[in-house]
Amino acid sequence: MICNTQLRNSVDKRYSIDCRCYCLTVEAGEQKLLITSDSDYTDPIFAAKFYQRHYDAVFVNSLPLSTKEGRRLLAGFNTERVIIYHLPFAEDDKYNYRAVAKQNLERHRDMLSNCQILNYRDEVLCL
Repeated sequence: MICNTQLRNSVDKRYSIDCRCYCLTVEAGEQKLLITSDSDYTDPIFAAKFYQRHYDAVFVNSLPLSTKEGRRLLAGFNTERVIIYHLPFAEDDKYNYRAVAKQNLERHRDMLSNCQILNYRDEVLCL
């Protein structure tokens, strides 16, 4: 089952854009995945729909790693694994998003011990 939920963009209000993003819940057998896209994790609709349910993995972009509130929200997911995705490939990363995500994750590993970065082209992730 795939459930599309349309939510407002951006965890960090400094980068907020007036657009809608789709958040996906994927259920395959016993596996439940949440793919957040660029959804706003502080949105009450998001909180009501997604923080209460258990997921085997939650896929998020790297922006929440950069703020205290974002890290608190990431730690609030009921999941074994938080996967940071939606990063540019190394050759396309002119703003160093990959390095910043890695540095933020290392700096806050105690709070985000279940996070990992999906970082490489053609990387395979077993869930």
